[in-house]
Amino acid sequence: MKGQGKAFPGVMDDSPRIRLISVFVALLVCSITASVQGRQAEEPRHYLGLKSDSGQKSVTFVLVHGSMHGAWCWYKVVTLLQERGYNVAALDLKSLGRDKTSADSVVTMAQLTEPAIQLITNITGKVIIVGHSSGGFAISYVMEQFAEKIEKAVFLAAMMPLNGVKYEFFRPSAEIGDRLFYYYGNGPNSLPTSFLINPIYAPGAFYPKSPKEDVTLALSLLAPHPMQPYEDALTLSPERYGRVRRYYIKTIGETPTSQATQDNAIESNPPERVFEIDSDHSAFFTKPVDLTSILEKIYYL
Repeated sequence: MKGQGKAFPGVMDDSPRIRLISVFVALLVCSITASVQGRQAEEPRHYLGLKSDSGQKSVTFVLVHGSMHGAWCWYKVVTLLQERGYNVAALDLKSLGRDKTSADSVVTMAQLTEPAIQLITNITGKVIIVGHSSGGFAISYVMEQFAEKIEKAVFLAAMMPLNGVKYEFFRPSAEIGDRLFYYYGNGPNSLPTSFLINPIYAPGAFYPKSPKEDVTLALSLLAPHPMQPYEDALTLSPERYGRVRRYYIKTIGETPTSQATQDNAIESNPPERVFEIDSDHSAFFTKPVDLTSILEKIYYL
């Protein structure tokens, strides 16, 4: 009869093949389901690198990014440290990077640094913590919490807050103008709860000497940064924060204003030693080999 008995090429004629593919797909789905079920109790891994003691060295580098960035900005340094045999992990602070928490809901420094606290808690052995730019606030808070575990702290072009001092952290001002976009999670009549740099200004502010491909990467990944955790002054005691050996890496390829800000941080809260690197603000992009070599020197000090 017309219209009957005509098979679709490659489907009806190849039913054994179809059955084989169906079996394969079913097995693949079962395998993926079992893997997911086995990981349901685990926290998402918002970090680059390792948090184990499988490397050759006994101390782990923990890398903390600055405002609006994430673990992703350390990808070159993580790779270089691993190639040299070091344990290293770069993490996302709360609401940054791959962490999907709303920046407007992060209100305390404890919340912001929760990923760092969890990571360091699970690391066996000592830690060298590295903070970039505003990440200096985050690592200072963590130093106070883990004074016994953190062997050294490295501030890379970073803020070094003083005990009990409250800082005006990127509040709207005539000087800032339209360089930052502000978000008001508590309503338009309240203080802003997060901010994001205007992408027009980001290359000049953060990456004037960085490779173009890294600038493109960064502009696609920058995210709003919480402001509320910086409303309260940090408590940094001599007995805890003060017992951690501190080092500073100054980026001397920045503008005179940026260098003056770093000089002020160094003079106000002198570290054990200051290193210099001829880089823009983002040494992890511009001079990753030099930066890694300095971190390696600090490891052996």
